[in-house]
Parts: sequence; structure tokens; C-alpha cells
Amino acid sequence: MYARTLVAALVAAAAVAAPSASDQAPASADAPVRVLILTGDGTHNWRDTAWMLRQTLGDPGCFTCTIDMQPERLSAEALSGYDCIVTDYCGPRPGATAEAALTSFVERGGGLVVLHAAVAAFPGWNAYAQLVGAGATQVTGAGLIRAFPVRVVDGAHPVTQDVRDFQQSADELWDGLKLAPEAHILAQAYSAPADAGSGRDEPVCWTLERGRGRVFVLTLGHDARAYGIAYKLLIRRAVEWSGRGRVTTPVPRVWPLAGMPEAQLQGFVTSWYVTGPWPSPNKAGFDQAFPPEDGVDLAATYSVKTGDQTTDVGWKWVEGSPADGQIDLDAAFGHLENIAIYAYTEVTVDEAQDILLKVGSDDGVVVFLNGQKIHANNASRGVVVDQDVIEARLEAGTNRLLFKVLQGGGLWGLVARITDRQNNPIMFNLRTGKKPEDLR
Repeated sequence: MYARTLVAALVAAAAVAAPSASDQAPASADAPVRVLILTGDGTHNWRDTAWMLRQTLGDPGCFTCTIDMQPERLSAEALSGYDCIVTDYCGPRPGATAEAALTSFVERGGGLVVLHAAVAAFPGWNAYAQLVGAGATQVTGAGLIRAFPVRVVDGAHPVTQDVRDFQQSADELWDGLKLAPEAHILAQAYSAPADAGSGRDEPVCWTLERGRGRVFVLTLGHDARAYGIAYKLLIRRAVEWSGRGRVTTPVPRVWPLAGMPEAQLQGFVTSWYVTGPWPSPNKAGFDQAFPPEDGVDLAATYSVKTGDQTTDVGWKWVEGSPADGQIDLDAAFGHLENIAIYAYTEVTVDEAQDILLKVGSDDGVVVFLNGQKIHANNASRGVVVDQDVIEARLEAGTNRLLFKVLQGGGLWGLVARITDRQNNPIMFNLRTGKKPEDLR
């Protein structure tokens, strides 16, 4: 569903509550956390981030959500039906009634999760800056939008317990914020001068206690690209912690490790093993099964006969482009014509899931998943991202992907990426190494 339509529908269904927030009986510990998402206004694309927030908190067994774009409507009565407010709103002050209601909600035990631009919301409302424990100064800014590593500095807090350092996808890293002395920093990132940053470690998320309420602030989240697996995990855990004081969402085994290429964060396959070439005159190799189709053995050597000459070929490791994972097969094998090669990778996921495997090739391509042929396109074309879209299913654990790529003449390459059925990149691990025995 288009984001604008969803937001409008959710706003129309906004909950109208009952008694005063101070008299509200707490929900059962096993009941979903009742969340109000406050969004809208500002210079950011809040429609996309509201949609991503709603998806992030989409587990009805753990969260129930309402979206509101009009903070001036906040009142003690309206907030009494919620456990936590999540806000990426960045706009003007909402008025005395709403300001008093929001402050009272937190001080009397409600949770507050503040994301990215909402840190600088409500200019002139000094009590809000005190509530979130940070204020913008004349030197507050952000470097270039890019991927960067985030370092967890407190792995004992419920939100970050067992959370490893991670690579944040394309995002802004704020610098120059003035934090309150009592703000407890959970994670930080280095703001590199090469990226127009401050040259210092900058806080990424922190917690505070305000009255009986728990506040969690996360400066990341400039747009939908930021909503990777680690960012969404922090939001879910922060909502649980601030709204109920406990965390149940586990840390997934598949994780965007610090230093992971931006291409892989966007779902592209970035590391490959390749072997060949085999002769393929007039595209004969499209229908001919060469030895790798009988089962991949990365330590194997194959004897390839071309005319009267026999050549032994093995597997070698190649790294794709940092932008989209594309491998330049001319660079890997030399400029050849009328041949076929194989490219192989292993993709590990935490749970079985339906996916879209998106492939671009120059020229034709045949794709095998876990030993089964799932796609064949005997094309003559230049390589373009997402040329062929294949519905497939990954099993929990390690999945084997084998591609046969034909080359007639001209340029020569392969690119592949994996998304869910809604075209969102999924997170996966690749087993990589520069020696074939590394994958044995």
C-alpha cells in the first residue's frame, strides 16, 4: 500500500482514550506495547519514515500502533491509552496543552523514543530539550550521508544487550549536540573529517530517566535507507524498554557487521567464486551442463578442452563493485568471446523466507538455487541492475547460489541482489575468503 494512503488510514483510526494518564491502569505485562507514532512536518521525508516505522513495529503480538501527524491534539486524555510515544516529528511547538500533556505523560511513567530530526523539534520549547537530554548548538551539524560503523559502548543495558558493533546504512551522523550530564550513552560513531564530520566520536543513542518515565534517543534515521536490520532492532527494543521496562526482542544471528560494504546493506551480493571458461560457440553452453552443475566443489580443478588444447581451471575469489556488487568478468577472465563461466556464492539467513532474486547479466544467464534450476534467460544484452526478477525461497541457514553466465562478444558482467517480496533489501551473511578452502 502506498505510504500516504496508509498514513491517512492510520490517522483516521487514531485512538480516542479514556481517563487521565495519571490514573491509567498499566496494561498486562504480556499485552502488546501500545504505541503512538508522532510524525510529520519538517524537512525530512516523514511519509516514508512513518511507513518504515509502522513496518518496524508491525508485530501485533508485541506492538499496537497509531500514527498522528498533529501534535497540537495531544492531551492527557488522548495519551492515556498508550505506553510509549515514538516521534520523528520535526516541527513547531504544539501549544501549552499538548506540551503539558507530553511532559506529564513521560514524568508519570510513559515511554518516549525520539528519532533523528525529532531531537531538534519544537524550537523554543526548552523543557523538551531537557526531556530528551540534548540541545542543538551553533556548531551542531551532520556530515555527508554515507554508511558508517557504530560502536556499542554499553552492552549491558537492556536495549543494547548482546548487540554487536554494526554498519549503519546510508544515513546522517549528527555532531556537536550538547548532551545533558545525566544522558547515558549506549552507542557512538566516529564522525570522520573526510566525510565533512567533526573528527570526534559522536553519540548515536542514549537513555535518560525523567520522573517515572524512560526516554531513549536515537539520532539516526534520516530517511528510509537508514532502516536496516540494526536500526530497526534498536527501535523495537527501545519501545519495549521505554514502554514496559523489559526487552524480549532477540538479536538476530545475521548482522550488518562493522565495515560491511554499502552494496551488501542494500541487498547486493558482493563476494563471489568464479570458474571457467568453457567454450560456448553460438550460445551452445546455455543448454550444456558443465561440471559445476553436478555440484560445486571449490577445491576442484576442471579440465576444459578447447579445440586441441586442454586447460585446467579452478575456482577463484572475486570481489564485486562497492556500489552494487557487480563483477567485471572481463577483468576476472580477460576479454573472451563465445564462452561460459560459473559464479558461485553462499547466502546465510536466520529464517526461511520468500524472496525476489534480481539478476543482471551480459549476456545470457542460468541460475541454480540449492541445486535446482530456478531461472534461465538466453539473452544478448548489456548488464543492468535488476534486469531479471525471480521469485524464490531461501531456507534457514546456508543457501547455495550458482550462476552460469554466457559471453558472446563485447562487455561482460554479472550483478545480483536479494530483496523481500515488497522490494526491501534483506540482511544476509556471505561466506567469503580468497582461497577456495575457506568455504570448505
